[in-house]
Amino acid sequence: MRVKIEDTFEVKLYLGSKESYNGREFSFEELTKFIGQFQKDRDDACPLRITQCHFVFEDYLEQGWEVGVINYPRFPKEEGELWRFMCSLAEHLLEHFKQNRISVISPKHTHMFEVEEAKQTHEEE
Repeated sequence: MRVKIEDTFEVKLYLGSKESYNGREFSFEELTKFIGQFQKDRDDACPLRITQCHFVFEDYLEQGWEVGVINYPRFPKEEGELWRFMCSLAEHLLEHFKQNRISVISPKHTHMFEVEEAKQTHEEE
């Protein structure tokens, strides 16, 4: 048996399942298909995990996903490589799935990617 050890580092991003706040809901299958193609198109692709979650704020509830990457010893990367990969993925997800914002977090920082015309409330107009 072999054991391979690398420094631990994890980056996560969070996105909802609806376009804007009240738009079309997209599926897990649509998300995984998009992410799979994004990975294929890059030289720095990382294996990811996708976990369903729910966002709650007062009377608003939305299903969403946590997309995470670790420094996987089989395909080790530097912290900066993982961070850049996840930030690039966030930018592409933001546009493709018409999100208002996506948060990317590391152990030290949270970056919020937001479109210029982002809605600031989930209430119907």
